[in-house]
Amino acid sequence: MSQKKKLDRPDWTKDAYVVEARKKIKRLRSLETKYYLKIAEEIASLQAHIGETAKASEVDAWLKSEVGLGAVEVKTFLRFDQDLARSLPLVQNGVSPNVIAAIAQADERTRTQCLTQIERGEPVDLEWIKLRTRNNWLADMPADELAMLRRTEVFHQACEAYAADQRAEIERGAAELLDIVVAAGADRDSLEAVYSFSPTGEVDRNLPANKLAGKILSNVDAIFGGRPRIYDRPTDANPMSYQPSSGHVALASFHFSYNALHEVHNGKLSPEDLISDQWLKPRRCLEFLAGRRASAVPDRTAQGLRWSPPIMPAFVDIDAGAGGTALGLVAAGMHPVLVLVRTEHELAVMSKHPVLVLSRSEHEQTAATSSPVPNVHLQGDDFMARLQSLQGREIDLLTSGMPWHSYEPADARKAYQNALNALEIVKPKAFLFETLPWKDDGYKAADFGGYDVRWYTLDSADYGLVQAKKREVVVGARKGGDLLNRLAMPVLPRRPQVLASAIRDLVAGHVWRGDESVEEREAHRVLVQQWLERCGTDPAPRLPNPFQKGTAPAWRRLGIDISKFVRHSPTVDELGRERGFFLSTEMVKKIQGYPAEWDVEAALYSLAPTVANSFPPVMAKMVGLSLNTAMTGVEFDHERAFRVPLLRTRPSRLWPGERIIYAPALSESYADPNRAFKIREGERLRRSDVRRPA
Repeated sequence: MSQKKKLDRPDWTKDAYVVEARKKIKRLRSLETKYYLKIAEEIASLQAHIGETAKASEVDAWLKSEVGLGAVEVKTFLRFDQDLARSLPLVQNGVSPNVIAAIAQADERTRTQCLTQIERGEPVDLEWIKLRTRNNWLADMPADELAMLRRTEVFHQACEAYAADQRAEIERGAAELLDIVVAAGADRDSLEAVYSFSPTGEVDRNLPANKLAGKILSNVDAIFGGRPRIYDRPTDANPMSYQPSSGHVALASFHFSYNALHEVHNGKLSPEDLISDQWLKPRRCLEFLAGRRASAVPDRTAQGLRWSPPIMPAFVDIDAGAGGTALGLVAAGMHPVLVLVRTEHELAVMSKHPVLVLSRSEHEQTAATSSPVPNVHLQGDDFMARLQSLQGREIDLLTSGMPWHSYEPADARKAYQNALNALEIVKPKAFLFETLPWKDDGYKAADFGGYDVRWYTLDSADYGLVQAKKREVVVGARKGGDLLNRLAMPVLPRRPQVLASAIRDLVAGHVWRGDESVEEREAHRVLVQQWLERCGTDPAPRLPNPFQKGTAPAWRRLGIDISKFVRHSPTVDELGRERGFFLSTEMVKKIQGYPAEWDVEAALYSLAPTVANSFPPVMAKMVGLSLNTAMTGVEFDHERAFRVPLLRTRPSRLWPGERIIYAPALSESYADPNRAFKIREGERLRRSDVRRPA
């Protein structure tokens, strides 16, 4: 057999250069395997040396930060033992690092079988390992679990067969209806015999064309669950240069074919349109459904269709405070199933804003008096009951809006326990909590049973915030899943801000009564100018919380007294105070990156301390987009997303003088694969305009 293979080799493989290249490649591959195993052996020795001294999460973090290994590499190398790392057959047989990594991650029985196979000189590849792992897994499975697995497989196979049958029915029915339409042609009598047309009166749906259109429609319903939705073009894409994807065109074709069938079934389409060979008419749609045409819509029509998010992750927010976290997650395309606040004042803030509400079925815009963050309730004594009402519902994310360490110690412990209770009851796919650094706080990974956890440090300057503060967040995901490996926090350029520039208008915004002297107004202007010069180019220091009492001196050096907050801009007397003026609620809101439209003054007393300690909404939005990507696979352009505001307003059509607050469409933040092309095309057009003679 081997001799026959040699004889069958192409002539070019006998060339001296090719023969030498073969030797070099095999030698280099052997070296690649050798050094890959040396790394694995060194890490295995390191683990043996450290023993119980360090936690697994610490070793994991050290290998990433100090050695520069990726998350997948770390996960693989930590699965090696010294025997596997020193296995000579792996080197001698030139086994690739990908196959070695798969062997390391396999169970003990599969690993032994792989090594035995390699020692015999028999080939082992990724498919072989995958098949052997599955066979061993099935062999060890209890009878009841195996029976349940087979049940699921049978259901899956039946669903695939059902979908295939429905597809065949659609194609067969479309071909039959197309033949009926073509045969009738332009003969009015022939058309009346097969098609009932009456846009306003009774329609005979038993005529062949109407009846068959209804049958095809029911088959499309069975597969798509109604009119197929279209997920594609970002709202800000230029229709003249945007190139729709093939998936976009296909979905648009099904969408318009559904519309055409609906009109034919109900006799709403004129006989002339029924036999027309133009785009978007039934004839081309039927050709598409029958498999005789690739598209039922022109590309220009597909260009004009907007994207809509295929999946909207659901989240629950407890201890929501002033709503910073919830507002950011809504802007990141997530739906609040339940948002709980502690006080009536926080509820007033969260519930005040008129908002644009979209009907999911007909996409009709109607106005209602609610908040951009719906489903807000008081936490109260029925906290546990509200959470238990969610049992059995799939929740993607749980978060605690106010960081635990923003409370006094007794309340902090209660807030932490609330989070653990909510985690136990809701059982979300993932959770996001702000904490202190994992080395310093009392919140350990062991507390989050059933979840893998990872800590992240977020720098406020990366998110355009005025406050110079790094925030620590812990993200958890259900054990056995791959969400944490898919999660990549957004990487943004630093955008350090200056306190004086951020709040200068608010500092100078004292409302005058009208009877003040010119001297008083001039004194106020001079004091504001002196304060601006005193602040210089410094960012805002840390805002105080119960665990950090030493921030007052830093603020005092900038002419600000943070012993309390007020609800007005400073007067002349307040600007002249030795200890400095007090920050207003609006100033704190600006420092924390809240949008101007989010009215925190709706409460009866100032929510400035709550705003000061809340998780900034712009930061919650960017982290939420990363979580959205990890959960749904939808990619976002983080630079574009950062420039999209958290909220927008427009005049109300129903209430004269009122303005509607709404969250911008998530499609404005989608990653656009044609963006680079559009930028180049725009630049080319600009250059051509410059060169064009006047």
